[in-house]
Amino acid sequence: MLNYSSKLKYILKSLIVILFINIIITGLLYLFLVNKAKDDIYNEFNTIANYDFIQTRKFIDDKFTYYKNVLDSLESAQAFSNYLDTNDAHNIKELMYTITKASLPIFQLRFLDRNGIEKIRIEKDKNNKVFEEKNLQDKSDRYYFKKTTSLKKGEYYISNLDLNIEHKKIEKPYIPTIRISKAIYKNNQLLGILIINYNANEIINKIRENKFFDVYYMDKNGNFFLHPDKSKNYLSQLNIKYKLMDDFYIIYSLNNSVFNEKLSLIKYDTFLIFFTVFIITIPVILIGIYIQSMNARILDAIINNTPYPVFFKDVSRKFVVVNDAMLKILGAKNKNEVIGKRIEDLLESKYANTFKKNIDKALEYGRSEEEIEFIDTNSKRHFFDTKLIKISLLGKLNKVYILGIAIDITQLKSLNQQLENVVDNEIKKRISLEKDLIQKSKMAEIGNLLANLIHQWKNPLNIIKVISSGARLNIEANNINIKEIDSHFKQIDTQVEIMVQISNDFKNFFNPNEKASKFIIKNVFESITNILSTRLKHNEIEIVYDLDDTLYMEGYTNNFAQVILSILNNAIDEFERNKVNEKKIFIKAFKGDSIVIEIIDNAGKIDESLLPNKLFEEYETTKKGNNLGQGLPICRKIIEESFSGRITAYNINNNAVFKIEIPLV
Repeated sequence: MLNYSSKLKYILKSLIVILFINIIITGLLYLFLVNKAKDDIYNEFNTIANYDFIQTRKFIDDKFTYYKNVLDSLESAQAFSNYLDTNDAHNIKELMYTITKASLPIFQLRFLDRNGIEKIRIEKDKNNKVFEEKNLQDKSDRYYFKKTTSLKKGEYYISNLDLNIEHKKIEKPYIPTIRISKAIYKNNQLLGILIINYNANEIINKIRENKFFDVYYMDKNGNFFLHPDKSKNYLSQLNIKYKLMDDFYIIYSLNNSVFNEKLSLIKYDTFLIFFTVFIITIPVILIGIYIQSMNARILDAIINNTPYPVFFKDVSRKFVVVNDAMLKILGAKNKNEVIGKRIEDLLESKYANTFKKNIDKALEYGRSEEEIEFIDTNSKRHFFDTKLIKISLLGKLNKVYILGIAIDITQLKSLNQQLENVVDNEIKKRISLEKDLIQKSKMAEIGNLLANLIHQWKNPLNIIKVISSGARLNIEANNINIKEIDSHFKQIDTQVEIMVQISNDFKNFFNPNEKASKFIIKNVFESITNILSTRLKHNEIEIVYDLDDTLYMEGYTNNFAQVILSILNNAIDEFERNKVNEKKIFIKAFKGDSIVIEIIDNAGKIDESLLPNKLFEEYETTKKGNNLGQGLPICRKIIEESFSGRITAYNINNNAVFKIEIPLV
């Protein structure tokens, strides 16, 4: 297909393209993984931050719970109860002194009366020396006093985190303070409050001490209480205007040095992996190219040994590759006569134009499949199933080609034509056989119909004979009465009309020239029961109708009448074979999604082995020996083919049911 120089250029070009693509993919993948690593680092530290938040929250809650318990212990102490009753403060002061000394973070423990006046105040200075403050103050205007006195019995107040203020000035060194207080009631009367001033450095240090994050602690207005830059701590309270904060927010900012250190390690490891993979892929690519060249040789051999014509054309419609089978079709001796040429240079214009249209279709829609007729140089006619596909070859992604395959279906066409002829003949035979079968079934009913006709004519003929004999005797006896003779004639006319009606029903049933038309369903049933009236009367069978007099169908009346006649004759046969006291045939018809007709008799059940389908199969008979078993298969054929409906049979209790469903027109 390709010479050595072309193959070498193809391999070098493929190598350069693959290496270039490899570098781009590797670089993009490296950037992707580095960015993903950043996200992973953030997610990892976000998990750590969430865990720290939970632990910090638990630490704070535990501390608050502890100091609430301290307040509860003080309130329930006997020394405090005696103080409230007797105003003897000695014992309670000793107890408060001991608690303040024992708990390092408590730097102030006080009892204020209901008016906000400090009554007992135990202090701890910066050297952790505990003493009783004698200079008691009025705290009635402080927010924490107002908040606490509004509490119910058993409730606690925890203040904002702020800097401790004494005599309306912030104490130095700064003491971040949280106040925990409780209202004291006796007999539902407010006596005062117990309050702990808690040095919050313990909590702040817990928040601040984090090796991964820079911690910011700020209020809802953006004022920092804690900041990585310590000079920015407590900014809101170091301003001239003193401001209390309602809410605080803890913000963890990932430390840049921690983040960069971890990211650098990931970048180095990722780069090392990709560089190693890149070096490894070079021999893999070379091996792949070698395998590809081998595959090209194998493909060349496969194409050349394919018995069907195969070719490649470029977008300019010039042949690039052809196999030997294609050369034979084109009448060329070697590939050099074809490669680089267009189809119009090699074939007659009528073939070339067809081929060109198929190529254009494949270029536009991606593929084209057409059957074409071709006469070769030996004037031999061929039929080809051609498939044209637009493709891009590996290594030449910027070039579009058309792959074409032509499969010779000449023999298949010939066989198909022969098969079609055979099928047509078989269909004609089948149709003819079915027509004969229907006619045979109709003829099979003639015996019964003639017997019915003779039976039904006997009675009118006998009456006419009796009337005419009576008239003759009167004439011979010269006893002529004009009125009586006129009455005899009217009786004869009536009997003749009955005979004419019976013969018309018989004639209509066998009318071969009937055309499709609308007909009243009940009229067909009455016509058939009129034909069968002798058998019905002889067997004492009652017909019970349940249908609308105006319900109609469209189709061949004769065909429908044949179905009804066959079903009713079968029912009468069953009554003759079985002993039944009250013999009835129920005929129902109604219109819903389709027209439904049900014929039910109480002559006995249908043999279950014949249900649901065997009863209607051809050559299946329920009347062995009399050759009448084809009636029901013919009924199904008429209903399905003439009326596009369906007929089914089933048993209800001891009754046989035939159900006909005809779609609405």
